[in-house]
Amino acid sequence: MRTPNSRLLIYLAAASCLFLFAGLWAGIAIEADSPESLAPAVAMAAVPVFGRRDASLRVTKALPGSATTISSDGIDTMTTVNGHQLADVEYEVQAPALTTAELPDTQTMIYLVQHAASSDFSDAVTLHAAFITQTGADGAGAAAQTKRFRLTADAGRYLRVRATKSGAGSAATKSLTFEPVV
Repeated sequence: MRTPNSRLLIYLAAASCLFLFAGLWAGIAIEADSPESLAPAVAMAAVPVFGRRDASLRVTKALPGSATTISSDGIDTMTTVNGHQLADVEYEVQAPALTTAELPDTQTMIYLVQHAASSDFSDAVTLHAAFITQTGADGAGAAAQTKRFRLTADAGRYLRVRATKSGAGSAATKSLTFEPVV
């Protein structure tokens, strides 16, 4: 016979993980007679959710209007002193397709990723030089490109993307996108 004390109501810590990583609040309550009967639920809760994005962390920046360089706003990675992040995160840089008016033949748009310990990037260091390079060719401009990266152990807490354009022709109507992806 069951007594009220034999029934366990357990809220899994995975619910708070779902909240953090998927942006959802999913209170998972499981009723069990013994710890062994919790095994399937615990295994299911441990399945990671990948490819999640948080629109509030997305950074966009208009590309340069001529032969200049722009810098995106920074993203706070929440990296600890030991170089550990709070979650397993990749960062994605999206370079838009550019027409021949925006990127004529032989001209380039080069994207690099910088990191810094300070949010004002006064101590910025290049993490990935020429991370994405778009070159105008064959009267067709340049195709869109997307690349992802993970932080190195020695990366600073803040990240940003810089885009440098060579030559004339304005690409200011297009924007780069930079965001974390869990």
